[in-house]
Amino acid sequence: MYKKRLLRYFIVSAVNKNKPDVILSFFKKYGTELAKDADWIPWLAITYIPDPNKRPEYEASFTEDWINALKLSLTDFINSLFKIIETPKILNFESDRIEKLNLQTDIDILKSEIISLKNKITALKSTSVKSTSFIPYNSLFLEHSSFITFCQFSPDGSKIASIDEENFLKVWSHTGDILPPVSRLFDNNVYCMAWDHLHPHLLYLYFDSGSVFAFNVNNKVLHHHFDLPDPNNNLVFKMQTNPVNSNIAIITRPLSSKKNHCLFVYDTITNSLVSKKKIEFANSAELVDLEFNHNGTLIAATISSGEIIIYDLTSDNPVIFISTNSKATLDINGNNSLHNGDKIISGAFSFDENSFFLLTQSGKLQQWSIHKKDTSLISESLLGLHNLNIRSSSESISSTKGELTNYFPNSYKSGSTASADKYRSLICALKPQSERVTALDFDSTGRYVLSSCQDGTVRVATVFKQ
Repeated sequence: MYKKRLLRYFIVSAVNKNKPDVILSFFKKYGTELAKDADWIPWLAITYIPDPNKRPEYEASFTEDWINALKLSLTDFINSLFKIIETPKILNFESDRIEKLNLQTDIDILKSEIISLKNKITALKSTSVKSTSFIPYNSLFLEHSSFITFCQFSPDGSKIASIDEENFLKVWSHTGDILPPVSRLFDNNVYCMAWDHLHPHLLYLYFDSGSVFAFNVNNKVLHHHFDLPDPNNNLVFKMQTNPVNSNIAIITRPLSSKKNHCLFVYDTITNSLVSKKKIEFANSAELVDLEFNHNGTLIAATISSGEIIIYDLTSDNPVIFISTNSKATLDINGNNSLHNGDKIISGAFSFDENSFFLLTQSGKLQQWSIHKKDTSLISESLLGLHNLNIRSSSESISSTKGELTNYFPNSYKSGSTASADKYRSLICALKPQSERVTALDFDSTGRYVLSSCQDGTVRVATVFKQ
């Protein structure tokens, strides 16, 4: 059925475009076979008939309704065909990977709980022995003897990389892995650190010399990739690897100013500059966060004054600009939702990437529509977060399975609160720490949260439902 209609559509298109040579070539090749069907006999002479669209034997095929009906019928047929085709396994790769990580995390938690219960039983049997086993909800690790500057989970959540002020790097496990930790002392100062999302054994490091290196935690090899321009006069604000390809994004700004930020995107395979963009904003504002979307095609820069600039890395200009200070800014009910000068301190894409989350200095969580300009979807106060002051680029918001995640110390002396918040769904209270918290990070599943301190200690806690 479709074969005859498609062939006639081909002839009709050639007639409309006045290409008789195409029709003659078609019938020369297929005319003998088509002539066996009586319906095709009138069509063999179509090139010799003036105005065939006015002849009754051809008229129906030249109408717009006939062509639209053919396209609609063919589209429905293809859609029905695809529904019965089994989804290729490669399309389920990401969901299978996340499920595997969640299952492994559940196994680790159950193992730690078994160990804890065994030690409790031993302690009850012997009053002279005190258990020092791993506590599944909040464990303390002494991995450094000085101020920890950076501390992050690996992309698969199995390892933690930490660097102190003496430039001593240590890659270790919080799950009781018997493999020895990887350590290395660097001569130059480490100013920034980021794991490779595609290759979880690679750790990218930016040094004060302006060079970016990749450290292989499996064989301890340090490989030089590229150099950033003018390292003596520019500060690296943040370094972020692309989740789906070999690109790495780096934000820099002059040491003498909080303005004139530059976004560099490098390909770590060819070590070439892919893109360079200037990020401009008001004098009184500052850039506070940077994040890729799920497929690495967009990157969002969050400005403290309430602007979100989303760049398409294949284009020279921003593709989306959201201002939370607009006079026309309305919430989803049509009410004015200005934040009245409340400083933005961090931002993150939502899970479906149709909206963007912001965290304000007063502890408010805001959700803004990306596609419906100047529209606020949510404005909620987070539990336990009031008058937040961002103190370093490590104290920033991150995205865990699409939900807003963040932490800030409520008090240096009384403890801290880590929250992975989607309508206040996950709250984790960290135990009191005598020293200032210098870094905090969630693992890829959102089950564990770590906090590092000035005294060289690292706490790893299990996030639990409130």
